[in-house]
Amino acid sequence: RNGRWTFVLRTVTPDGTVTTTMNADGTPRLFTGFTGLAVTPAGEPIFFSNNCICKLNADGSLESMAGQCKGGVCPVFKPGPLATAQIAFPSGITFNKKGVMYISALINRILKIENNQLQEVAGGEKIDKPCFNTVSGTFGGYRDGKATTALFQNPGTIVFDSKENLFILETANGAIRKLSPDGWVST
Repeated sequence: RNGRWTFVLRTVTPDGTVTTTMNADGTPRLFTGFTGLAVTPAGEPIFFSNNCICKLNADGSLESMAGQCKGGVCPVFKPGPLATAQIAFPSGITFNKKGVMYISALINRILKIENNQLQEVAGGEKIDKPCFNTVSGTFGGYRDGKATTALFQNPGTIVFDSKENLFILETANGAIRKLSPDGWVST
């Protein structure tokens, strides 16, 4: 509608019943810019919509967890307190054993939300301009090593293993990268 991609969130129960998340007036709740989907440790669905993290509460209400919910093609990335943090191009989402949320972002970063702060975990390129000039002179890269100096290019799906290694699917580099608990990235 309105020339935009719109999406609905559906739930499938173990018995196969499918329900669509609805507005109070009985119409389907529509989302734009819908990417990434996970379930919190408490069982609530979370996803990205318009460069913010949204949580669907058990009562059907929608809660913005982080980001400024600004759609469009020119988001800005700004770590810090969740009330003012901004997320640009989030793509993947997962939780570690402690319930800390990790996010991959197409600005070539791995982020986490802990203690009400959006924090950078891995990705070493300097970001100094918004929009399509997001990174000084390059658009990502490929370098293993210390998390803060490692380079990524369009990290997507992310998942933890039983040893708390974070695996990162990186389609632009055609690689599966591993971020170990001690802060090292390898391929």
